[in-house]
Amino acid sequence: MKPQWNDFKRKLKDIATRSRGLLGPMRVIGMGALGKIAAIKKTYRVIGMGALGKIAAIKKTYTVFLIIFLITVIGGVSSYFIIRGGGNEKSAFSLIKKGELVGSTVGFGNTVWLGNLKITLQKSVEDSYRPLELDEYGRRVTKTYFGIDLEVYNTDLNVTDFLVYGLTDDLGNEYERDFEVEFYLDDKKDLGKADNYISQTLRRGYLFFPPINEKAKKLELAVYSKVQDKKIVFEIER
Repeated sequence: MKPQWNDFKRKLKDIATRSRGLLGPMRVIGMGALGKIAAIKKTYRVIGMGALGKIAAIKKTYTVFLIIFLITVIGGVSSYFIIRGGGNEKSAFSLIKKGELVGSTVGFGNTVWLGNLKITLQKSVEDSYRPLELDEYGRRVTKTYFGIDLEVYNTDLNVTDFLVYGLTDDLGNEYERDFEVEFYLDDKKDLGKADNYISQTLRRGYLFFPPINEKAKKLELAVYSKVQDKKIVFEIER
């Protein structure tokens, strides 16, 4: 019995040894496979992070462009309403047209009263200036303007009035003031952007307008008071 038992134990040892030999390579193969799987996961993770980074960069770029676009649009709309009188403000001619006409005169050197405002039309001038603009050949351009020398004296002791000016010709064209002209002139001063005329003060200066249509023969300068809701008109022959 003993020899048989010894043979049996020997066979068991051989089986165990062979099993270890097989398990070692399998373990190595398994670890290698797991390593490859981990490497693949890491690669996809890196690719995924790169893609997310690119997406984030694209989003950031579009966000910047969107902000710039909105600022441009809002700025343009705001400028339009400021210049043309949007929102709660009305354009110069919409105010002038609704005002009650209380006086008019023809020619220069004449005075018309608008309530307690003594307004005198001194003279007019048509001339040119050279702004900081270049033509297609790189030379400074020359522009023309029409100017009206006006004197306004508020004789009231307490009330500050607010005036609006508008110029029209006999062809139906309307001209609003051009506040950029004065910058290029040395000998003429604008009457000023401020529309308030404080009590017991006198202001004199030019109202500058864009060039008048060459075919126009007669002009009308309207002066409207926001406080009185009335206006006067100066007729000017060219």
